[in-house]
Amino acid sequence: MDDINEQIDPAVLDEIGPWSERKHGILQDYAERYSIVLTNAKNHVQRFSHDYIDGFASAGISRRRGTTDIVKGSALRSLDIVPPFDRYTFVELNADRYKILSSHMRHRDDVELVNGDANDVLVREVFPRYTFKSYRRALCLLDPYTHKTLSWDTIVAAGRTKCIDLMLHFPTMPMNRGTLHKAGVFSEEEAAFLTRFWGDESWEQAAYRRDGLFENVAFKVDDDAFVRAFCQHLKDAGEFLDTATPIPMKLQGKTLYYLILAGNHDTAIRKMRETATYFIRRPYAIARKPNPSLLNKSAG
Repeated sequence: MDDINEQIDPAVLDEIGPWSERKHGILQDYAERYSIVLTNAKNHVQRFSHDYIDGFASAGISRRRGTTDIVKGSALRSLDIVPPFDRYTFVELNADRYKILSSHMRHRDDVELVNGDANDVLVREVFPRYTFKSYRRALCLLDPYTHKTLSWDTIVAAGRTKCIDLMLHFPTMPMNRGTLHKAGVFSEEEAAFLTRFWGDESWEQAAYRRDGLFENVAFKVDDDAFVRAFCQHLKDAGEFLDTATPIPMKLQGKTLYYLILAGNHDTAIRKMRETATYFIRRPYAIARKPNPSLLNKSAG
């Protein structure tokens, strides 16, 4: 990998802060537990398979903020998970980042790479593969830079399969900067982006409250309340069975965004909650050590 990295223009890579490395640690923590559960399921159903999907895979590597260090991103880290997934699907829209990602996947016959828009590729080509009859299950990461690049249609398409569990980046900071102003005044263009992400205009009722004598004045709810409303929306309209408590990603005490784990199976949801509880109680933890008993069980 070092030889490949030397040929890369650093300007193409994402520059990540400690919160992103924490996000990658949380992803790896849950994905390992997910993979253990699904690997054990194969002891009972040999045809069973489990895959990993990343809709915004980027270049697979990033630059650590303020340094020249190159670190693995979510795509490459997913390949390190033990036990491994059966197949990996990585989607990236940007041509330069896709080229770098491809260079890291040489000689891997278990990886599918797609240069395209996740909102089209996942809904039309990838998600339909996952059905109860196919005995295929998947964990999907949707980690957009902003809510403007992800459609609700993509989110709900995952939920409707009943076979895909989701890890979703809920980008409150760009939402607040673009649409969710305290006074409830926003442009039609910005509102349209949030409606596309949320699926309908009910986000406005979730984001603002009006009280008593001040019915004409909108009071913005806090971010925790807003993301909880979205989790309920995932269950009511997104066809997911349940979610874990959203994990706030913080910098110096300020929440930048949330990670939402949503699932359609009781065991997966239980594992989601274990991961969420651990990292919520440790707001700056990067990772936790694997549970040896779980790893030993997967080998049996």
